[in-house]
Amino acid sequence: MPLQFIRSFVCIKVSFKKDSKEYSGDFMLDTGSDQAVIVDSVWASRWDLPGGLRLLRTSVLKDPRGARYETRVVVAPKLRIGRFELDSVPTMVLGSLNPTRMELNFLGNDLLKRFNIILDLQHDYLYFKPNKLMGVRYKELS
Repeated sequence: MPLQFIRSFVCIKVSFKKDSKEYSGDFMLDTGSDQAVIVDSVWASRWDLPGGLRLLRTSVLKDPRGARYETRVVVAPKLRIGRFELDSVPTMVLGSLNPTRMELNFLGNDLLKRFNIILDLQHDYLYFKPNKLMGVRYKELS
């Protein structure tokens, strides 16, 4: 799938399916996160993403500067990355503006570990191939 560069961040298009509708957005690969998916509060509210989805928990995150971010973790019924569709993906929805101050969502290691990934920066492409971890339960659902 083609890569995008947003303020020098490597991003890809990912979409959620909810109630037979598809909602797409830009997602950064966040290899520092142990979450599966983190979505921006503005993007989520535009699509009413958490509305009607099963709530797993609420929590408060702190960044290195001590700023607090209220979050909700919901179960997204379907997530599409390229030609791959994942079911029941735990998704953290930020309750305030994200730390980057731009509308950007994140794919974390709990999702990324399910794929072997090749970054082709010469041609601006990202290649995903499912690996043996594809069927492992998400940590939020354990």
